[in-house]
Amino acid sequence: VQESKTEELDELMEEVNLKTNLWQGSMDWDTLVSDWQGQHFDSLEVEAMEETTAKYHKMVFKIERGLPPNKLAPAFRDKVDAIRGTLPVVQALRNRNLKGRHWEKIQEAIGAEIVREEGFTLGYLLNLKVMEYKDAITQISTEATQEASLEEMLGKVQSKWLNTEFQVLSYKEAKDVFILGGIEEVQVVLEDS
Repeated sequence: VQESKTEELDELMEEVNLKTNLWQGSMDWDTLVSDWQGQHFDSLEVEAMEETTAKYHKMVFKIERGLPPNKLAPAFRDKVDAIRGTLPVVQALRNRNLKGRHWEKIQEAIGAEIVREEGFTLGYLLNLKVMEYKDAITQISTEATQEASLEEMLGKVQSKWLNTEFQVLSYKEAKDVFILGGIEEVQVVLEDS
């Protein structure tokens, strides 16, 4: 009899803890999201947002599994999932390789001007409904990263060729005819690029 009461008490404590986590977690989540939405977009720490969102997603899963059906748990899950769904777009828009031409493409894709000044916040972007253009935005961001990689490779090739000297020799006895001499170094640079 004593053991069953202890089990009952443990179950009750678990339910109370889950309900506390549900209410407190929901309030904390709302505060976090409000902070993120008001923060200047360029200062958002996307990795920290992803970690926090994953933590809350796990919390919601545990709450829903441990509590009887109620209205608050699915609402909490929906709020977490909404932000979770925005993270790929936030990550894409925070890509350091995005240049002016990419931002122009993004503006064209969403059909609105993005003013990247003082009021440039996550809330501002959510109001522009940029999440509806997730595929286009992530594609443009991927292109920006690929272009940056190609530009870096091109820069390396250019710097190698800028420092490469060609040895020019007179061809036999002719005064105005020249040939390349000692092209081994040039061949090495050519193969490396």
